[in-house]
Amino acid sequence: MDRGFEHVPLPSVLQRIASSCAAAMRLAFRSISILCTVKAIQFHLRRKRSH
Repeated sequence: MDRGFEHVPLPSVLQRIASSCAAAMRLAFRSISILCTVKAIQFHLRRKRSH
């Protein structure tokens, strides 16, 4: 193993990156689900209006 990285607090950096990635994924999933819900509602309203 390379011993040059021992002085770098790598786990904390990785933890920070992982937590920010998880938050970004959660936010993206929530926004995508909201977008799909809005699209579905608009689609249903449009179909109801055409009849």
